[in-house]
Amino acid sequence: MKTFKDAQGREWKIAINIGAAKRIREKLDGADMLQPEVGDHPFLTRIGTDIAFLAEVLCELLIDQFEANGVTEQMMGDVFDGEVLIAAQMALYEDLVNFFQALGRIDRASAVTKQMAIQKAAFRMGSEKIENLNAETEVAKVFDRIDGKMSGDSPESSDSSPTA
Repeated sequence: MKTFKDAQGREWKIAINIGAAKRIREKLDGADMLQPEVGDHPFLTRIGTDIAFLAEVLCELLIDQFEANGVTEQMMGDVFDGEVLIAAQMALYEDLVNFFQALGRIDRASAVTKQMAIQKAAFRMGSEKIENLNAETEVAKVFDRIDGKMSGDSPESSDSSPTA
């Protein structure tokens, strides 16, 4: 069981078990935490890239703790800022690894670990790429495309006008 704190300092516990996996599958359109690497939109990919989906998963995992922490599902968005979501996501990943290792599914534990590494690399590389962009160059490219379309689509002008 992994823990993290929200923006108000309240502690939350992530506990991956069969009951939690069943609730998530039932309430989140078949999202399968027990086969996190399977499907067109794997659970692992979605919790790493879809913030709204991650929040929904967290709600399901933490719902029993809402009353004890004096938080409603609606309030969760206010106390789960970006920093808290990353901490919760890491706790979720780590508990998934522990769950699969205890189950003897080292392949799935490895998939979760690899997803964490891929996500960190993607964010780092994306940030580097964005930092290396030159705003003026990018705007000039857009205007060049617009100018090219405008000049390529307009008909040739004629010196003489048609007579009736």
